[in-house]
Amino acid sequence: MRTLGKGVKFIAVVAIIALVVAGAWWLWNRAEHKTITAEFASTKGVYPGDSVRMLGVDIGAITDIKAEDGKSKVTMEIDADQPVPADADAVLVAQSLVAERFIQLTPAYDGGEQIHDGAVIPTDKTAIPVEWDEIKNELMSLSTALGPTDDNPDGTLSDFVDASDEMFDGNGQRARRTLEELSSTMETLSQGRTDLFSTVQNLQLFVSALSNSEDQIVAFSGRLASVTDVLNESTGDLDNALIDLDVALQDVDRFLGNNSDKITRGVDKLGQATNVLRDRREEVENLLHVGPTAMANFYNIYHPYQGTLNGVLAPQWLSNPMQFVCGAIQAVANNTAQSDAQLCQSYLAPMLNQIAMNYPDVKLATPRTPTAAADQIDNGQKPGTQTPPGVQPPSDSPAARGNDVEAGADLTSLLSPGGGR
Repeated sequence: MRTLGKGVKFIAVVAIIALVVAGAWWLWNRAEHKTITAEFASTKGVYPGDSVRMLGVDIGAITDIKAEDGKSKVTMEIDADQPVPADADAVLVAQSLVAERFIQLTPAYDGGEQIHDGAVIPTDKTAIPVEWDEIKNELMSLSTALGPTDDNPDGTLSDFVDASDEMFDGNGQRARRTLEELSSTMETLSQGRTDLFSTVQNLQLFVSALSNSEDQIVAFSGRLASVTDVLNESTGDLDNALIDLDVALQDVDRFLGNNSDKITRGVDKLGQATNVLRDRREEVENLLHVGPTAMANFYNIYHPYQGTLNGVLAPQWLSNPMQFVCGAIQAVANNTAQSDAQLCQSYLAPMLNQIAMNYPDVKLATPRTPTAAADQIDNGQKPGTQTPPGVQPPSDSPAARGNDVEAGADLTSLLSPGGGR
């Protein structure tokens, strides 16, 4: 019994030691590794023990693969001190057809939250390579579709080659130029990619502005609908207006047809007049510049206070009539103009110089008109004020009176109102 008791104790001690070692190893392993599960659509060619990498560097290994719910769940252990982003993707990489496969975690960690122990990477964040069998099946399907059939013994590919031969026959230079122009176009697009991106950004800003202006767009659409309703309700009036417009246009067409020659001549004459105005632009400008002043001066010739016309004739040519007459003869510009001008100066100059004057001594009898009344004058010369010498004072009576001129003893008294001055 003692021997049996010692054996039981020995087994119990060994079991306890084993449990302690296993627990210590498990705690050490959890401290040194993180366990991650990734769900793949398929795990063909990958097995437990295959490596897990990031940027091509081993950071762990596959510990278990099992199928569950139509997916393959791959359990991986990675180094605990290796930072992996929390939103990492898992990609099954096949370097060649026969080489071993591995799982690549991407992207590399560059800050932020790290993936935690026990995390699961779902199917939408995993990817698998295209299998050679799938490629082979697709190629077989393509070759069968392009190959000969009962309806087309030559095959679709043969027809395509024949059609291409007919299309490019004799058009090699054109095809070459087309490819060169296409290459230039692609190069231009490549050089202007910055502007292209700016255009896309501006388009995005425009779309954002439209989105932010939704209320205004809805209001504009409502107003446009209202205008459309008004136009729809006024269809009859619009039809009548268009009919009247059509009649008016027909009348205009008949008028233009019957008077086209006259209109043409009128437009030509108008063009000639316009050309004259254009050629005489400086004279017209001077006339418009001086004309208002001249008209105002002419208006000021009449003085209602005295009932007289006051003004001085100042023809410029009277100051030198010899130059005016002889210069006009010389301006004829014929063969004898120079000699005729010299003869004018020799024979007519003495006589013409006799009538030279700055202002001609011309006087006119003033018209018999009523003078202004006292209350109609606003120039400081009111009745009772001092009147300048030689000026007839205004009447004290508000009634207008005639401009009576008494006959004098000489011609000057008759021609000058109020007597000689």
